[in-house]
Amino acid sequence: MNERAQLTAEQELEICELYERVECARLVTEQLGIKKHLVYRTLSKHGIPRTHRHPKPEPKTRGSNHKGINPNKVVELYQAGRTQAEIANELDCSQNAVYYHLKKQGVNRKQRTKLDASTIDEIERKYLAGASSYDLSKEYGVDRGTISEWMRKRGHNLGKGSKSDKGGKALALIHLQKRTERFSTVADKVELLESVNKDHNKVRCLECGTVYNWHGGSWTIDIPCPTCRERAKAHERQKQERDRLYKEAAREWLLSTPRFCKECGDTFYSEYENAVYCCDKCRKRAKNRRDAERRKRRGTARGYRHRMRIAVTPETYNHDITLSSVYKKFGGVCCECGRKTRRTKKYAPDMATLDHIIALANNGTHTWDNVQLLCATCNSNKRDLGQMRLSIAI
Repeated sequence: MNERAQLTAEQELEICELYERVECARLVTEQLGIKKHLVYRTLSKHGIPRTHRHPKPEPKTRGSNHKGINPNKVVELYQAGRTQAEIANELDCSQNAVYYHLKKQGVNRKQRTKLDASTIDEIERKYLAGASSYDLSKEYGVDRGTISEWMRKRGHNLGKGSKSDKGGKALALIHLQKRTERFSTVADKVELLESVNKDHNKVRCLECGTVYNWHGGSWTIDIPCPTCRERAKAHERQKQERDRLYKEAAREWLLSTPRFCKECGDTFYSEYENAVYCCDKCRKRAKNRRDAERRKRRGTARGYRHRMRIAVTPETYNHDITLSSVYKKFGGVCCECGRKTRRTKKYAPDMATLDHIIALANNGTHTWDNVQLLCATCNSNKRDLGQMRLSIAI
């Protein structure tokens, strides 16, 4: 259907009837083959409300909004003994709204519960007997902070509150006993004079006699005295200064002592005690010379004799056996796999190598009856296992 074409009355009636039956504009457009805005325009023209298949959730009735609540009703319920949570549930609002109106009306929430002197005396006796402020607040309906404030005004040393049956002065005595035991373990260093709480412990150092206030959570018990601590720090600084001066003196002495280069023979000075070369060029030159000598000895008779575990005699070592002579004897064919080998300086799997049937490391000899020609692959697989175990290694 053309979008710009005007819909007839029959078409509009068909759209309205189909929408009231399916309540979905997408299904109407699929069945009639028209655009969705034409459906909406037709429904609006005939006054048919659109049905939302996914309606928006209704706003929550309870929230932090304090509007629409009678402040006098809140104060009346609070003075009648209701808690903030009960008032919020009854008025269908949040506890923040209740707190806002109570604060706005000038209601002191801490002094809501008024108890006579006899009840406070009874709470004091139970508190000193070991009952916690948590249990007393549940029993008498008084805030825990109010009970602590009453006990503090009556001159009691309060300990940490607890949900167990221990609390009040009894808990403070337990902490005092623990602090006393802790100080008894270091009686050779400090002496406890007075202990009020964990933040106020008057002690005296037995080494220097300093009296100070010791905090149990900030200093270690090893060296709690500030005077002894500063003395130890000063001693450590002096030691570091002595070590620095000694290192500087040793460095100056090394720099003033002449040395002779082991490679070129020139005189040089160095701050390192084991320096034997004057520069990096001499060090590299000496290293290259040593490497060349090591490469020259590799593969010679001296190298073979070095690997042998028996005395080198004419019966155990034949100087005529070389790689070239062994290559000519076996015609350049590997004695194990039978392929043709080749002489090359670079590594190749088929390069010719001289092999001892019984390795020199296993007391083998360098004679004709103990040598053979192997390719590099077979020689690497054989290692020092022997000819009988070469097939197992492969």
